[in-house]
Amino acid sequence: MNALELALRAVSPACKTCNDFRNVQDGPRGTKPCPDCGILRFHDKEDNGEAYLKFRAAAYERAHARPEVDQNNLSADEAAFYLEQTRAGHNKITVLSWIEGRRYDPSKDEEFVKLVDETIRKEREAFVE
Repeated sequence: MNALELALRAVSPACKTCNDFRNVQDGPRGTKPCPDCGILRFHDKEDNGEAYLKFRAAAYERAHARPEVDQNNLSADEAAFYLEQTRAGHNKITVLSWIEGRRYDPSKDEEFVKLVDETIRKEREAFVE
């Protein structure tokens, strides 16, 4: 999976059917609960909120990989930032993800550069026509 796909997954909805609205169009009559994440999927009416939160958490886990950076390979500046943010109450995994994001340079990712170049080429060709 390339960097662009990872970025899109990070902001994409948990449910691809309804985009997290939990309702889908039901013809001219209005809407109905989403078959994937709506109330019909979670049969126990008292547990619907908890079941939906589990559904969202599972989707989040699928979309977000754990950071490759860990506490043992941080630079002095990164370690200071890590301590500052964790003491401020931020989740350790989140802070490590931020540090990993700071380290990422898209210009060094050959697959991403090829994807961007191809997209730009197609846009220019479409613009010229």
